[in-house]
Amino acid sequence: MEHLADNGEISNQKKFKHERGPFFAFKHKTESKQLARFPCFQLGRRWIVTHGFFKGAQSEWDESEFTKATEIRNEQLLREKREQKNDSNNP
Repeated sequence: MEHLADNGEISNQKKFKHERGPFFAFKHKTESKQLARFPCFQLGRRWIVTHGFFKGAQSEWDESEFTKATEIRNEQLLREKREQKNDSNNP
């Protein structure tokens, strides 16, 4: 994540990949060998991380994780739209 923030590019395709729809995910293996995922999406030139969760080594994402990421994305898009509207009303 730090490399992406500092350089605007993905340096490790195995630890950051497209998952589904607008969502990508950072992967991280914890000291206890759990696999953590951090879903994110791009908004303009920014990357927004939605949340984090643990998943099994060979399992797919639970559908509830995509639902949660989608809800968070929708909230962010609505927030951005409101801010743009407020900015255009306050010259």
